[in-house]
This record gives sequence, C-alpha cells and structure tokens, in this order.
Amino acid sequence: MNKHFVIMAIGLYAMALGTCDKKKNDDSVSGGQVLIASAICNPDGMSGTSYVQLVPGIDPASYSNTNALPFSFMVIPQAYGNWVFDASLMHEKQTLDRFDRVEGHGLVKGPSLQLQDGEGACHITVVNEAKAYVSIWDKGKLIVFNPTTMTKMGEIDLSAYGANDDDPNPLGMVLRDDGLLFVSLGQIGGNQMPYPDRPQSDVLIIDTKTDSPLRVVSETTSGLSYPSRPVDPRMMFMDEQGDIYIGCMGYFGFMPTHRSGFLRIKKGSQEFDPDYALVLPETPIEGVGYMADYLCCVQYAGNGMLYALLQCNSLHPDPAKPNYLADHTALPVEINLKAKTIKTLSDIPCGNNFNGVGLYNGKILFGISSDRGKGFHIYDPATGQGTASPVINTTGEPFAFLHLTERW
Repeated sequence: MNKHFVIMAIGLYAMALGTCDKKKNDDSVSGGQVLIASAICNPDGMSGTSYVQLVPGIDPASYSNTNALPFSFMVIPQAYGNWVFDASLMHEKQTLDRFDRVEGHGLVKGPSLQLQDGEGACHITVVNEAKAYVSIWDKGKLIVFNPTTMTKMGEIDLSAYGANDDDPNPLGMVLRDDGLLFVSLGQIGGNQMPYPDRPQSDVLIIDTKTDSPLRVVSETTSGLSYPSRPVDPRMMFMDEQGDIYIGCMGYFGFMPTHRSGFLRIKKGSQEFDPDYALVLPETPIEGVGYMADYLCCVQYAGNGMLYALLQCNSLHPDPAKPNYLADHTALPVEINLKAKTIKTLSDIPCGNNFNGVGLYNGKILFGISSDRGKGFHIYDPATGQGTASPVINTTGEPFAFLHLTERW
C-alpha cells in the first residue's frame, strides 16, 4: 500500500458501506436532540458521502440514511445550541454551512458563510450569537464571522507563526472566560504530518477583544506533537475547573520521536503545565498487555474522566500490511486525566480506525464497526458495564454522536 495513501487515510477518515436490519427500524424520524452521523465510501476509500440525522434518544433502533442529510465527507458535525455546522474541511464546497434544529422538522438548511477557493474550514468556536471564529487549517488564518447571519466580519492572519512555511495550520480552539482564545497549531507538512525535526506542540493565544495574536507558547520536552486534529473538534477542550487539555496526534505511530497523548494549560496560565504530559506509548493500559500508539477520537465526560478509542498498531493481523478499515485495532478505553491512567472497558469490542465517541446524560456512546455490527454501543460509567453489540445500528461507519444539550 502506498505510504502517502496510508498517512492520508489514518490522518483523516476513510469510510465503508455497512448495513444492519435488526431491532426496530425507523426511517421517519425528523426530530430529537441526538445527532448521529455515518459515512459510506467510494471504492477509492478516500471519498464518499457522510450523512447526519436527528434521532429521539438512545433506545434500541436501526437507522438507514433514507431521511438523513448529506454532509461533508469525514467531518464531525459541530453544534452550538440548535445550530449544527458543516465545515468543508477538504474543499467539497466553498461554503461553511449552518443547519438549524427546528422542532417537528428536524435539521433545516440555514444560511452559509462564503469561503474562498482553497479555504478548508476546520474547527468553529462561537463566542455569542453575533461573533464566531473558524480556523482555516490550510491557509494559515482564522475567519471571524457572524454565526446568526453567517457573514464574514474579518480575518486574523497567522502566516507569521508557521514553522517551515507561512501556514501554521490552525486547528482546535478553546475560548477561556478571560477572553483569551487558545488556538492549536498543527505545523504540518505536505504529507499531513508534523515536520520530523519538530517533535513539539505550539498554541497561539489571541485576545478576542481586539482579535490580535498575543504570543505562541510551545511544549518541547515530552515529544507530543500535532496538537488537536482537523476532523475532531473534541481533541481540545476546557474542563469544569478551567484547565485546557489538548490531545496530540504525534506521527500516528510512524515516527517514535513524535508521540500522541495529552498536554495541559492550567486555569489562568498562558503556559503549558510543565508538570503534565500523558504520553500514550509510555502509559500501560489496565486490562491488556500492550500500549496505544495514538488517539483516534475522544469525549470528555466531566470529573476528569475521558473516553476514547485508541489505535493500537500491535493489533494489526499483518503489521506490514495494515488495513485501517478492516482491522479491529481501535481499543475503547476510559482515561483518568488527573491520575494519568488508562483502562479497558467491559464488553465493548475493538473496532476499526474510523469510528466515534459521544456523551448522553452520563452514558458513553461508542460508534464502532466490528464483527458484531456497525453502530453505537453504550457504556455506563456508573455500573462499569457496556453493551456487547450495537444498540443503535447505522448504515455506514458510525463516526459521530452529539447530544445537543450536553456541555461537552
């Protein structure tokens, strides 16, 4: 397999067709506060169509894509209240689209923000109904826009902060209560990977009162690199104590000097916490005899607990010929961010590399494709028990779950 293809495939998402008819089937749903997304790929594995739809909750059900809305391929939907944004990460269209949740009508197409040719819209942070930011990950800038009218208000040029070129690849964003916007900088090259000689993580701090960049802070000792991820806005978040956590992708296991894990910026600080780094290749996983290579997807659930699917390269049947769609190498885990510990979860199976995780009223939803089916498994942290088979079955790869009323 071409190495560039492999890198692109695991750096983004590749989806495949799957269908399941067991349990009740309901294709008439047009409302609800739960958004699920699945995707079906073309034979090339690098293109296809994603679908999103609203469903009533997490009761057992099977959903096709009959009444679902097409969405940008490989892009996790981002929500603010009843707004759902479709970011054109890979230039499928020249717009950032907004859909509105309307009671009794489901998702209704709203206005769109016009983008220039070649602008890949990435992560979105809404300040209020009059101001928001979207990172343009391949043009070295942020666009400031009005999320109500979806009209452009301005730009913040970040070209001066690129490591080896004029594009620092802005990705994740967190807005702190003091008005500071923390923007992770991927600093990636043409193969969508960090520069080999820069095993570090950079974050740019912006004053949202003036929309002026203040400074870049860097973490250079842990080897954690590639902070956040273009397809996953949950990789960077702020907990209830006001601490910012940044999930880092490293080199996806291809280069040992670049590692995956979590860094932290503590409340009120403008520096990385020098006493904190959770490094996956150095952290044992309770319940198995191997360690993980990188973060696939994450969901913070409060109280310092995070749930994730971790890619474990040692699980490939043939490590020399990894198949990230067919091989079940993504391990569902619980991570205690404070204690820096990881443990496996009861009953939830490993899946392929293209799935998701979400939160619903204290329960964790794992979107997994495995030999047990395609869909969302439920894990209850209160009991420590999970469902061995999907409870919500999907057509295609179940790569996103959003409960629109959750804080995270």
